Amino acid sequence: MLGKEAVEQLKFAMDSNSLVLFEGAGVSVNSGLPTWSDLISELKQELDVPENQGNLNSLKIAQIYYDIWGQQRYNEKIRGVFEKYGNARPNEIHRLVREISPRHIITTNYDTLIEQSLSDSITRYDVIRSDTDIPYSNSDHYLIKMHGDFKTNNFVLKEDDYLNYEQNFQLVSTLIKALLLNNTVLFIGYGLGDSTFNAIFNLIQTLLQGDAKKAYFFSTDEMSESEIRYYENKGIFVINQSDFGFKNLGKGESNIEFLNLLEESVIDGVSDSKTLDKRLSDIKSIDFLPTSDLFNLLRFQMTDVFVGRGLEIDCFNPEKTINISKYALEQISKQTAIKKFLGMDISKEQSFQRKGNYFLSDGVEKVLSGEDARAWFRKKANESYQNKDYWHFLIAEYNLTRLESRGFLEPDSTVLDEPIYGNLPLKEVVDNLISNGSSETVEIAKYFRDVVLNFKFVYRTLEGLTEKLNKIKSERLNYKSGGWSMNSTLFDIWVEFYEFYKFVMSNGITVFNYREFKTVVNLYMESAVLAFEIHEYQNLGVSKRGAEGTASQIKELELENIQLFLEFGNVDETSNKLGWNKKRNNQSVHYLFENLQAGDFVWLKNKGTYWVTQVPHDPKSMFKFDMSEQFMAAKLKWLMKRFVSKCWHVSNLKCQD
Repeated sequence: MLGKEAVEQLKFAMDSNSLVLFEGAGVSVNSGLPTWSDLISELKQELDVPENQGNLNSLKIAQIYYDIWGQQRYNEKIRGVFEKYGNARPNEIHRLVREISPRHIITTNYDTLIEQSLSDSITRYDVIRSDTDIPYSNSDHYLIKMHGDFKTNNFVLKEDDYLNYEQNFQLVSTLIKALLLNNTVLFIGYGLGDSTFNAIFNLIQTLLQGDAKKAYFFSTDEMSESEIRYYENKGIFVINQSDFGFKNLGKGESNIEFLNLLEESVIDGVSDSKTLDKRLSDIKSIDFLPTSDLFNLLRFQMTDVFVGRGLEIDCFNPEKTINISKYALEQISKQTAIKKFLGMDISKEQSFQRKGNYFLSDGVEKVLSGEDARAWFRKKANESYQNKDYWHFLIAEYNLTRLESRGFLEPDSTVLDEPIYGNLPLKEVVDNLISNGSSETVEIAKYFRDVVLNFKFVYRTLEGLTEKLNKIKSERLNYKSGGWSMNSTLFDIWVEFYEFYKFVMSNGITVFNYREFKTVVNLYMESAVLAFEIHEYQNLGVSKRGAEGTASQIKELELENIQLFLEFGNVDETSNKLGWNKKRNNQSVHYLFENLQAGDFVWLKNKGTYWVTQVPHDPKSMFKFDMSEQFMAAKLKWLMKRFVSKCWHVSNLKCQD
């Protein structure tokens, strides 16, 4: 098969979301990591095996090392070889794999470079390192570490590992078998002469017992016609680098150029306003998009534009600036929180308030008020499907299934209309839309599948906020010790949470009762409280530097932030984490911001500890330590004004002097 014909077949597999990429050591070598030969050579040195010993293959050498030195030294040795290259980073091949976005990725590499590269991908891959990971996977995309990795110490290298693979990786073997039976496979980063590859391929052939789909192998080594024919008879079509004129390139460069050919069918840079308008039109039914998702959906070339601070998408090269149409500006303003787009400023109000003017807003309010909204969502789903509004159809059906699956409502508490599309599972409906829909429908369905259906919009926010909160915790410790810091962490937290909240509310995704959603709100609130606490250190004389000495601080907690926390957050969980007393009830806490009177509940702070407590008729009882009544009343007023400032009305609080 000619190389160009093979590329067309691979592109077809990409378009039909049926490409499985097998990634070998040659990919990581481009980041400076050792090859399998390098690893085996290290083992040989301690075994005193002559380099010209031809009757020992790599698997036997690893086995002999294990048998002589035992598991602990064997594990430490392999770890040690890779730890020499601790500064390795994902390379251009990793980036291209991310952009191609195969349905599944299977790798024999132990390193985590591919996970690092995929961390900001719009497609969320569940990492499978062992059988125990499979039951907890809820994604339609897998990254299978077929040979294990250092996190689980279950790496496959020695002869026994291959002989006992099915026994040691029963569920992983079954999963790989299912993926290879139903998808097109591309091997990259391997050599056909590698003992690792041949062991894998023989294993696959054994697992599938001759039922394997034909696979494609991109070879950076020149192969004879007889060798190519040999592998074709075994079900592998070899794609020679010389088919594309890559003959004089290095192995890594050849892999990059080949993947570039595949990427061209996925990413076509925006070069004019007409293309931009078309792509915006394809996604116009989505009510709100995070900035990074818009970047990916518009398929901007990363070398031309970037996502910057301050909710911006702008140009690296002023000469590449596109003349933005009025339609494009209106869509960007309507669908995003972006304030600057390719050189054009967009003025807009940014608020957490729910506007109630989106397609599914009424359903959201029904859920928040405790009503059974399933019949309403089914009606909207059927209506949207008839009107070919597939985004709102998918969200409405998603809400319906989510409400029932978590037991928030009794499954037989109401009668629902029959689904207009039949009784197919939602995942199959999505696959049908991708396979048979127009370009607009395919774009919408893929985005829904990759971001909403697999819960990625929540998981990525949890990961991002957790990482940033830890930075603020470190900054607080540093500041208390007299250090200082200049960073944008607090602003980045606000942007990430704001876009997440707007995505959920504007698109009408009813996940408010989910623990993961509440945890996102908690992380945001905890970050704000810590930033307030950092500012207070200056006033209390805790820090050795002035308040201007560090970045992550705020003077007050805004009313809408605390209201949002009380409505959606897990107050008990955050109270425990920050040391608050939890004397409150759900009914009273919602009236907290209306009036501050005796009997209400307030947030207070003393000696670095926050708590929620009830305002008594005698404010002095709020303090456990002994001091004069006059000072007590003054201290209470100071605490209230200091902490709540613009958040609460303090005029109704009657303090007894």
